[in-house]
Amino acid sequence: MLVLAHRHNRNDEYLQNPLVSFDTVRRPMYKYSKQAQDDFFAQSAYTFLFLWFVKSQAGQEFAAARFAENDDERHSERMFKEIDMLGAEANKKLMSAAASQHS
Repeated sequence: MLVLAHRHNRNDEYLQNPLVSFDTVRRPMYKYSKQAQDDFFAQSAYTFLFLWFVKSQAGQEFAAARFAENDDERHSERMFKEIDMLGAEANKKLMSAAASQHS
């Protein structure tokens, strides 16, 4: 679903009955709210992939290149702070899920 999120309004047969709603992926990007974030991180696979992106060198380089496209010189710093905060939230969520599985 993450890779196909841009096809949300297409009528592709293979996307007719997704296991996870397109909204779960798209709302944090386009209609952000704490609830949208919580819904996204409620999917352990999405949480893991987000955290992997935050921690990976390739993810950092990709983000830096994208943020550099913005003319506001404060944009990159602000976005990296937000990514760090979301990464901490994702890590907390995964650790909590792991702890509850072992209880």
